Amino acid sequence: MATMKGVVGLGGRDVEVRDDLVIPEPGPKQVMIKVAYAALCATDIHGMEGLIGGPPRKPDPTRALGHECSGVIVALGSEAGNAGLAIGDKVVCDPGSYCGECAGCKAGKRCMSPPPPTSTGCMAEFKTYYLSSVHKIPEDMSLRKAVLIEPTTCVLRAIDLTEPKTGETACLSGAGGIGMLLLRAIKRAGVASLTVIEPVEEKWDIIRELGADHIINPFKQDVKAECDKITNGLGFDYVYEASGVSAATPICLDIAGYNATVCYFAVYNSDFELPLNLNHLYRKEGRIQTVFVHKTNWPRAVRFIYDDDPVVEKIIGLELPIEEAPKAFEEFHTSKYSKIVLKIAKDL
Repeated sequence: MATMKGVVGLGGRDVEVRDDLVIPEPGPKQVMIKVAYAALCATDIHGMEGLIGGPPRKPDPTRALGHECSGVIVALGSEAGNAGLAIGDKVVCDPGSYCGECAGCKAGKRCMSPPPPTSTGCMAEFKTYYLSSVHKIPEDMSLRKAVLIEPTTCVLRAIDLTEPKTGETACLSGAGGIGMLLLRAIKRAGVASLTVIEPVEEKWDIIRELGADHIINPFKQDVKAECDKITNGLGFDYVYEASGVSAATPICLDIAGYNATVCYFAVYNSDFELPLNLNHLYRKEGRIQTVFVHKTNWPRAVRFIYDDDPVVEKIIGLELPIEEAPKAFEEFHTSKYSKIVLKIAKDL
């Protein structure tokens, strides 16, 4: 039985690189890709630690971690030949799966059918995907840059749901990897003034390059007072919380202006409950919005990343080979780097 290298969880924050994971075989309506890059995502890591959606995930030495990747098709399932895909195509892949038959799929909403079993995550040399989850990217697009497409689909969903308007004001709390992509999308949507709340000052140069007009360090400054100065006491039209830190959530309601939308974009601890004064929100005629994902955003996300100038790739702050995955996970918890990626295939 052929085996491959992959990154598996050991429990808590610990991971290891194994070389005995079974290479998956594509089913009839699947393709197999050779993974070029895989990115670390907070939802994977916090899921290992039991911080989102339930208890910690049990370590599985047979299953790789990860859901953000780019790669090249190396095998087609027996019924995949008419899907417009070919061996050698550069692709990115949706970690979700869609039956196309349930009430949710037919209504253009979330798939309500149980997901099919998967062989492994994408922090491995090979990964299989259903045809409905595979998206071609331009041949001249960098596979390294393409690893940003999956989180960008979530970012575009936030823009669709909040509808920021040209000339209005916005504030973003938290500039991690996906937070920086959200920053870029908010700015490209046309807001006149964009403020970012981010304590890691090493990130400030790239935050400015991505379009921020003002930056606030919440550990050194009074966030409410600074926001009042920036908005002349009016508050922001849009506030996006992307840090995932529970302590950062209440202030978002305080700095929102009249008719504002407050978007809690991040995923928080499963037992966290937001302190909310409904009368305060009522007087502002405010709106709270959360974000999940939507399958139709992938072609747009490909274009968003492909068409953007080179600054967007600077969001990737650290690249390490798969063999150094434990170091990558350690560096993730320092918050020094916005996005950390693993180079899986040396020849792609």
